Amino acid sequence: MIICAYSVLIFPIFISIGLGFTGKDKKLMLSARLFGFIKVFNAEFIKTEGGLLMIKKSGKNTFIPYKKLLGLKKSFEPFKDYHVLRVKTQLDIGTKETIYALTGGFIVSFAEQTAGAILRELKPYVKLDNVIYVHENESVIRLNGKIVAVVNLLTAIISLIKIITEKIIYVIRRKQNKFGCRNRA
Repeated sequence: MIICAYSVLIFPIFISIGLGFTGKDKKLMLSARLFGFIKVFNAEFIKTEGGLLMIKKSGKNTFIPYKKLLGLKKSFEPFKDYHVLRVKTQLDIGTKETIYALTGGFIVSFAEQTAGAILRELKPYVKLDNVIYVHENESVIRLNGKIVAVVNLLTAIISLIKIITEKIIYVIRRKQNKFGCRNRA
């Protein structure tokens, strides 16, 4: 029984995260799937004044203030808690002047190669697949990406506990500062 429980906790869970951005519509699409086929999340994000508007396919709209997004960075460390196995990107770039599109494509390619070299040093098992398409005489910017990561249930539970604990500590400190109660050492 203990072996079964332990096996469930360490069984690898593959998470596929799909990203899409179109410069024309200024929309960010985000989807997440477990094992590549179980849909967990699917939404579009539109930049609005003071935050992002999340539009889910179910019709529910949610406003996310920028302040809330800035606090996420401290508590979520994806490269520490999860193992990224594959990163695949496709960039379509084009302008009326072809030289600008070529220059932009070169800069993005150079940045991707540099980031890829650093990532391969840190995580040699990561597979990178980056493609850039340059369009002539067409104003276009599109970015599509897919990230495949693996995590086990134990790591996910620990990450969730860590995030909840940090939120509780944040609320307690905020209440202490609000009432003027500070630790005097």
